[in-house]
Amino acid sequence: MQKLIACLPILATTALNGLMCWGINQMPGKSNLPIPLSQEVVFWLTVGSVVGIAFFSTQSSGTQRSLETNNRDWLVGLPPVIGSVVLFGLLKGGHLPSELSQYAGYASLLLFVMGTLLPTLMAFLKMRQTNIAIPATTTGLSPQAYRNRQALLNKVKNYWVKGVLEGSLSNRARIELGLEERLDAVQLDWETPEQPRRSLPKGTKAINQFDKMGKGCTLLILGAPGAGKTTTLLELTSELINRAEQDINLLIPVVFNLSSWAATKKQTIAEWLVEELDSRYQIPEKFGADWVKNEQLLLLLDGLDEVSEDRRNHCVVAINEFKQSHGVTEIVVCSRIKDYEALSSRLKFQGAIFIEDLTLEEINDYFDNAADKLQGVKAAWINDDVLQELTKTPLILSVIAIAYEGMSIEDLPKMTLKERRKHLFNKYIEKMFNRRKNSCRYSNKLTITWLTWLAKVMSTDSQTVFLIERLQPKFMSDKEKSKYRTILFIIPLLLGFILMIFLSTSTIINCLIFLVLFRFGMILSTTSTIKPMLSFDKEVIELIGVLIFLLVGGGLIGGGLGFIFARYVFHDESVTLFYAAKITLIGTFIGTIPITFFLLFNFEEFVIESIVKPNQGIWTSLKNGLFLLFIFIFVLGIFSILVNFSLVWSTAIAVLLGIFSSGIFACIQHFALRIFLYRSGKIPWNYARFLDYATERIFLQKVGGGYIFIHRLLLDHFASLESDD
Repeated sequence: MQKLIACLPILATTALNGLMCWGINQMPGKSNLPIPLSQEVVFWLTVGSVVGIAFFSTQSSGTQRSLETNNRDWLVGLPPVIGSVVLFGLLKGGHLPSELSQYAGYASLLLFVMGTLLPTLMAFLKMRQTNIAIPATTTGLSPQAYRNRQALLNKVKNYWVKGVLEGSLSNRARIELGLEERLDAVQLDWETPEQPRRSLPKGTKAINQFDKMGKGCTLLILGAPGAGKTTTLLELTSELINRAEQDINLLIPVVFNLSSWAATKKQTIAEWLVEELDSRYQIPEKFGADWVKNEQLLLLLDGLDEVSEDRRNHCVVAINEFKQSHGVTEIVVCSRIKDYEALSSRLKFQGAIFIEDLTLEEINDYFDNAADKLQGVKAAWINDDVLQELTKTPLILSVIAIAYEGMSIEDLPKMTLKERRKHLFNKYIEKMFNRRKNSCRYSNKLTITWLTWLAKVMSTDSQTVFLIERLQPKFMSDKEKSKYRTILFIIPLLLGFILMIFLSTSTIINCLIFLVLFRFGMILSTTSTIKPMLSFDKEVIELIGVLIFLLVGGGLIGGGLGFIFARYVFHDESVTLFYAAKITLIGTFIGTIPITFFLLFNFEEFVIESIVKPNQGIWTSLKNGLFLLFIFIFVLGIFSILVNFSLVWSTAIAVLLGIFSSGIFACIQHFALRIFLYRSGKIPWNYARFLDYATERIFLQKVGGGYIFIHRLLLDHFASLESDD
């Protein structure tokens, strides 16, 4: 009964809208519709909609959700109700001349769909979304909030635990890492005597140190390159995710890479987190901002050393400022030891651990466990100081086990550290190519060329995770940029030329079209970044809503005052009520349609997508752009019918507006950029297929819709090949 009471407002608006449309269809003088919409059909559809909404609302799980959302959903049907009441009143009072009353049938059909059938569809979809089993421990969350939480947990687990941790080289032959407590690496919140460094008992994990600190824990993980910092962080992530899945009250652990923070100089950590949640995990900004503000996330920040050197110290300061204002948020940060020690600032954390180098005994045991496969390597290792130095980290030891497997001592002459590292990774690349010869889709030379360019771009741009949709014009040469800008300049002019031929307009109109599109082409050609429309910005939609209300209100007031002054002040009998009624109808329809979409976007709860594909950002931008194009065509089409404006012209204007909106035009920019990069030999045509190919050969790892090199050292190796060649 409580759920039924909660949906009474939407039942009332749905029934009233259907009643008004039924009444409009009884009025004489309206034109026949191209589809049958008899009085009986309207009546029974209205009854069915009311019964359906009542049934669907009572079937939704969660009383709290019914009270929260059904009390807002009726606002979606309010604008069509207002439109139908106004239209019915004008028809009933005989205030509409025949020029407008003939469109009443079309108007009633539109209002009936938007005010009666659309709310019914919404109620059905919400029943399907909420009719799932929700654990009893989630009574503090709405079903929608619980699904969003679970979706984010699944993404972090699939991206980082299953995608990176379980596929890492270090995980192929697990070595227990020794940990050392280093409180001198952080600035403690309280004054204490100098803390000595101490090795933690064997078998101690990062999660043990994390748990010791209690609520609001902040921990720094340090280590040498390849020591296992990211592996340690992801093992901690795995354990925290398992706990969060069992207890709804625990924070949501989320992995971020700090390298992208350097891209925006005056950005707070809170703003950066919201942006990363949107771009990396496809979390709408309103959810991300709420989670950050309400301190519901457990931040696992990798790659402090990957922030550009000139911004690294500022990053530490920004993290400290974030910690000061978000005291309950738990944070874990990873960094290379030498890069961190070179900073002038220190993280104000509760603790720090250092991942110790492998001992000679542990390395020797590793070789012994490999039996005959690494006997030649062990023989060379015993008397080679460079090899002994390299094998102190688990990553290099794992690479050696793959690259030097089966090699004799004669194949491993002594080298300098730099030569040995280069020789090692070259052998690793060779082994990875040979492991799947039967499925060789690309030549080894092309693969190395494309990976070298990718590594160079990621290194220069301080990227750790590569997303295809984040390709930018700055990755091209100056000559390519010039051609790229020329193409963007020509596109509007070409569309204008087609428009002028198709519409056969006068010379003056053609000149105006050319000048407008020429200026637009100049603006587009100077655009330096590609920004896909991943979602409809709330502030923009609200601004559009305010403008619509102002325009409609201004039109009604202006039309009414104009009529009064013309008839009663200047006694101009030629001005009739037709003009005021016409403005009223235009205001009603033009206001109703976008405002309904506005309410849909602001009051409808978003569901976080659980599946992310390569280049999904561009496809999402295209989808949003096409939806915006539909709105433009729909609104301008209704407007042209009401004011007897050319449908061809209104459609042409709508298409131009849609194409040059950020959604579709970002796709055009991306496509043009891909063509230039392909023609210059920097990337293959099907980039996602190639990146998957590189992933199969363990050069890359897939992280959701993005890709990372198997380790930063391999990225650095590929980036260095270009200069060597």
